[in-house]
Amino acid sequence: MICGIPLGGYIRNRRLSLDGAEIKSSNAKIINIAFKYGYETPESFPGAFSRFHNILPMMARHDGEIKTFARITIKSILEGMDRLQLRFFESI
Repeated sequence: MICGIPLGGYIRNRRLSLDGAEIKSSNAKIINIAFKYGYETPESFPGAFSRFHNILPMMARHDGEIKTFARITIKSILEGMDRLQLRFFESI
């Protein structure tokens, strides 16, 4: 939510980005790549892939442009602790 996209959407887009990169860089069967990235049926993968990349998986392998969806890293920094709080955390 902080990044403006629901968690499920982030996971789906990130997965489609990774499988697109693997299709471009390897000679593995496209169906095996689809299973690797969590698609349970062969029919569901081409539709999801083409909606995200605007190209079919086989076309992407040969000469198509694929989209990338960057990895999001979230860091949390805790500031403003006084000595009493610090000692509490050190004892845990």
